[in-house]
This record gives sequence, structure tokens and C-alpha cells, in this order.
Amino acid sequence: MNDKKRHHFVPVGYLKGFCDEDEKIRAFLKDAPLNDKIHLKPDEIGFENYYYSQPLPDGGRNNNAVEDAFNKFETGWPALVVRLSAWSVAPQDLVELLTFVLMMRVRVPAARDMVELSLAEQVKATARALHRAGRLPPPPKEFPDIVDRLEVSIDPHRSILAMTDLAKGVGRVIDALSYQILHNETGDQFLTTDCPVCYFDPLVPEHIVRPYTVSPPHGPIELLFPISSKLLLRGYTSFGSRDFRHLDLHRPDEIRRYNTIVAKFGYRMILSGSYSHFALFRRASRKFADLKDIGAQKRARGDAAV
Repeated sequence: MNDKKRHHFVPVGYLKGFCDEDEKIRAFLKDAPLNDKIHLKPDEIGFENYYYSQPLPDGGRNNNAVEDAFNKFETGWPALVVRLSAWSVAPQDLVELLTFVLMMRVRVPAARDMVELSLAEQVKATARALHRAGRLPPPPKEFPDIVDRLEVSIDPHRSILAMTDLAKGVGRVIDALSYQILHNETGDQFLTTDCPVCYFDPLVPEHIVRPYTVSPPHGPIELLFPISSKLLLRGYTSFGSRDFRHLDLHRPDEIRRYNTIVAKFGYRMILSGSYSHFALFRRASRKFADLKDIGAQKRARGDAAV
């Protein structure tokens, strides 16, 4: 079996739904100058080499298992998008769609980086507690604050293992919502990002809302997931009977609101089939604080790759 090197955390089949007339994606890197625009084919972006590789007991590594597992959820995606576009959705289609959404929440760098930084903070907190209790050797005179300056790197395999637990939490959010498929009937396009699953408390003003800070099933939740440049999944708390419907959108301001929120959730990059969105990117480039901090710390250590 040939080892797979390019592991896409944003599937190629998904990105094809946002391509321009040249069948390419226009990307804006959130940490790069606004005029640095990337124009690539879907298979040339949204990946890292050996991103899902796992260590083996004999000292080798399996480069295919996790990538192959995700591929099983990706193969039916193009046909599903066609059915959603035609307003033809069976109950099993909704299950397939929401499963894809769940996978897209747990597999991306924003999720894995969050896990690894959380584990690193736990290690540092333990070291500080041991130091205060006098259970560590005295620090060298040249570095009396060495415990407070620890840099901890976590085995990336740990964040792969954590996907299962993260998926359970995401599943509780997904199960608490009713859903709409929003059909974009304007001349504008929906954009997407490398962190396309967005959910938040809709009662908190958008400029201070914190991503993924919700309390299912008690608090209100809004979920957004761009399906293609013309389709978007919206979940919402109905506090009553669950329902599912299709809605047409004819107002550009509605498209602008959804794109603004989706752009803010972007971790490293915003992806689109149109350069018309780049005027939005400057306004939306202020990321949520915790996502920004995660990315900044990883890049400072040289752990993150675009």
C-alpha cells in the first residue's frame, strides 16, 4: 500500500464547491498582508504533510489509517450537495450532512491546536504546583523563574486521540438544534475557511462573542456551516419540536452577515471563489481572541504550517 503524504484537513471535494471559473480557490492568509492572495487548485491547499500519521508499536508510523477513515465521509459529498441544491433531502441525507459537519469540526488545525495547547497548559500547571510544594530540584541561579518559562511540546498523536472525545461534545450541540438549508439567490457567494463549522451564542454581540462557548441544551445556539458558494447550513435552538426546512435568501445583507461570521471563525485562511470578498476580510481579520492566541503560540514555536 502506498503511503499517503498529503493529508487534507479541508477535503478537496468540499473545496470544489467554492471554486471560481478557473476551478481554483482564492485564499487569504489571516496573518499575511491583505494583498497576498493565493490562487490554487483545491488539491494544492488545505493540507499538511503526514498531518494524521500515527505511531506504531514497532517504531514506525501509519500514514493512511486516519486519512482513509475521513475519506469514507468525503466520497458521497458531491452527490449530497447536488441533492441539497435540488431541495431533495431524505432523512438519511441529513444524517450524512451532520456527520460531515461533525468531522469538519474535530479534524481541523484549530481543534487539534486547542487540544495540544490545553494539554501543554496542564503540564505547566503541574510543574508549577510541584515547584511550589518543593518537590522539584532548585532552579539554576541563572534562571530562577525557569518553571514559569517552560515551553512544552505535546505529541501530535495526542490530539488525534482526542478527536473522539471532542466529537462527543460537538454531537451534543448538533443534536440540540433544528436546521435550515439556506439557498443563496443573490449575486454574491458564500465563503468558507479552514475552520468552517461555526457555533456560538447568538444573544452575545458578534464583536465580543466567543467561539464554541455554548451550553446545550439550555442556552441558545446558532450554527453555521458553508456547504458551497450557494448553500449554507444554519442550525438554531428552537426549544420545541425539531424541524428542517429550505429557505431562499434574496438579500445581500443576509449573505454579508453569514460571511462575516464565517470569516471570523477562520483560523489560518479564508477561502473563496471570488476576490470580491477581500474587502470584507480587512474588517473580519480580527479573529476571536482564543483562536488568535492558539495560532500565534503555535506559529511562534514553529509548529504550524499553512
